[in-house]
Parts: sequence; C-alpha cells; structure tokens
Amino acid sequence: MKWLDRLQHRFANVPLIAYGLAATSFINRMGGTAKLFMALYLHEALGFDLTTVGGLLTIYGAGLLAGSFGVSVLTDWFSARKLMLWSLLGSALGLVILCGVTTVPTLAVALLFGGLVDGGYRPAMQRVMMQSCEPLVRIHAQSLQRVAVNLGFGMGGLVGGWFAEFDYRYVFVADAATSIAAAVFLQWAFARADERVLVQATPAKIADERWPYSDVPFITFMLACLLLATIYAQSESTMTNYLREYFLLSPKWIGATFALNGLMVAVLQIPLTLRTEFWPQRWTMMAGAATLTLGFAILPLGAGLGETACILMAMLSTAIYTTGEMLLMPPQLALVMQRADAGRAGHYLALYNGIWGGRTMLAPLLGNTVYDRFGGDAVWLLCAVLGALALLLQYRAIGKMQQTQIKPNTV
Repeated sequence: MKWLDRLQHRFANVPLIAYGLAATSFINRMGGTAKLFMALYLHEALGFDLTTVGGLLTIYGAGLLAGSFGVSVLTDWFSARKLMLWSLLGSALGLVILCGVTTVPTLAVALLFGGLVDGGYRPAMQRVMMQSCEPLVRIHAQSLQRVAVNLGFGMGGLVGGWFAEFDYRYVFVADAATSIAAAVFLQWAFARADERVLVQATPAKIADERWPYSDVPFITFMLACLLLATIYAQSESTMTNYLREYFLLSPKWIGATFALNGLMVAVLQIPLTLRTEFWPQRWTMMAGAATLTLGFAILPLGAGLGETACILMAMLSTAIYTTGEMLLMPPQLALVMQRADAGRAGHYLALYNGIWGGRTMLAPLLGNTVYDRFGGDAVWLLCAVLGALALLLQYRAIGKMQQTQIKPNTV
C-alpha cells in the first residue's frame, strides 16, 4: 500500500505528544456540541424569546473572545500545558453549572465563565504544539489536529442530537464528562510521551516593528474575516432554530448536519488542501468565501417543502458551506502567519484568533435579532449581503498585503 507508506513517511518525525494532543482534542470534541444546542435549549426548554437567546449567546461569545485573546498572551508567562488542563476542567465545571441555572442573570454568568475557559483551550494547545514540534513537522501535526477535532465533532453531533431528543441537559452532562476525560488523558499523555521539547531561543530581530492595529491592509482583511466568521457562526446558533421551525427537523437530524460538517472536514480537508495548494492564494480564499456564503444563502429554498426534501436541503446547505470552509480556512491562516512573521507576531495571531474565537459574540445577537423581528429567511438574505461585502474587502486586502509583505529578518 504505497499511499500508506507515503503517509507514514510524512508523519515519521511528528513527536508522540502531537498524537496525544490530537487524541485529547478528539475526546474533548466528542462532547463539544453542547453550545450548538444551546440556542434550542434556551428557546424551547426554558422559553426565552430569540432576542434574549441572542443576548445570552453573545455573552458567551464575549467570554470566548476574551479567553482566546487572553490565553494567547498568558502562554508567554505561564505553562501552556497547565493552561490546557485548567481550560478543560473549567469547561466541565461550567457545563455542570449550566444544568442547574434557569434565570437570565445566572445563565449570563455561567455562559460568560464557559466562554472564558472554552476560548483558552485552542491557543494553549497551539503553544504546546509549537514548543514540542520542529518547524518542519508542525504542518503535519496541525493536520493531525484538524482531522481529530472534526472526527470528534462529527461523532459528537450524532450523539448530542440523540441525547437532545430526551433532555438538552443530557448533552451538557455528556460534554462535561468528555472534558474531564480529555483532561485525564492529557495529563497521562504529558507524563508518558517521549517528546523532545524545543528550547526557546532568543527571538530574531523583527524586520518590521509594525503593530497589526496600524496595519491597514491587515485590518481590512480582519474585517472580511469578521464578516465571514459572522456568517459561519449562524450554523452554531440561528440555523438550529431555523431548521427546527421552518424545516420541522428533529434534534436528531439537526445533529446529523453537525456530523456531516465534521466528517466532511475530517475526510476531505487534507485531499482538498493538497489539490489546491498550488492555486493562487487569493483565488482559493475567494472561492472559499463565496462557497461558504452560498451554503447559507440557499436555505430559504427548502422552507415549506416535504420532510425528505427539507432533510436533503439541510444536508446540501451543510455540504456547500463546509466545502467553502475547507477552501477558506487553511490559506487564510497561512496568510495571517506570513504577515505575522514580519511584525508583532503574538498580536497578529491574537487578533485573528480573537475574531474567530469571538464569532459567537456578534453572530448570535445579530442573527437572532433579525430572526425575531423579520423572520428566519431574512437572516440568510443578510448573510448573502455580508458575504458579498466580505468578498470585496478580502479581494482588496489580500492584494495590498501581498504587495507590502516584508520578509522577516532572520539575522
């Protein structure tokens, strides 16, 4: 089996700890669908109107933004390993608390806390990976991580949908259990893995002392990322209520759409990336952004159809926006890292991670408010408008960034 031999050769130098990190993310993400069902739980089980639901999810998003940005900075001062462990245990605690609170103030506090600890996991994990992997094998370790995350997400979508059929709180308990299991496994992996941690060297002189906040092309690109993140985050908030009300889908089938998204990325991300790696970077991202937007814009076409047609339309929408996600994400992050190499890298990466980590702050409030006042179809019309604006901003920003890119000084 030549393909298996080639795969084994490419991953031969990946340290054991990278597999431990991937396994940890797989375990954690198997229960990571609690927040995806949060909108349904708040609306159906607790009876809150959609504006209140959007406000509560926005509070969670604010915590996610703060946690993602803050932990990125804290890894310079504290052990990234310990931050990972505390993030997992904190997530479990937050989910247990959510099972017992039902008022808006207590839910707001619980969701804010949950966002803070959830947002800290990814940047802490990335820092551990950077410290443990040689630069040439980091891309393989990251690929392993992405596959593991989406396999776990795919399985979690199915299991979470099944639990939600009985009681949404069962989803929270299952998520808390997997967070604890992931923390226990991670501690074992740290203790057992035969790893070689790179000694941090004195940072190379920065070729350009620019900050991202005064880098106009980058800020324009971040604005496009924010618009696209707002569109994508509707799958995690507004879309669940829409599929329930307009498509009349059960939680089981809603969970199946989450599963399809995760499994598609797990199976197709690496082949698609290899297929498109020689495409012009700008056009790959443009195709990804357009396809992502299209996946949400077509949703009104399925409203009012029969049960089978609604299920198929929901799956088609998911397949389309997932294809856009796979085209968009890898080159988008690569361009950000390229820009960060020649500036204040930590702040560049923190700003990018903050936007994607905090996507659940703006998107639920905007989406649920539009849904509540103008109807579900208006949300997808808004997504189409935001997507068109993002395409324009992204096209101009990428061109400017490529023209002004400064190579980092390695002296």
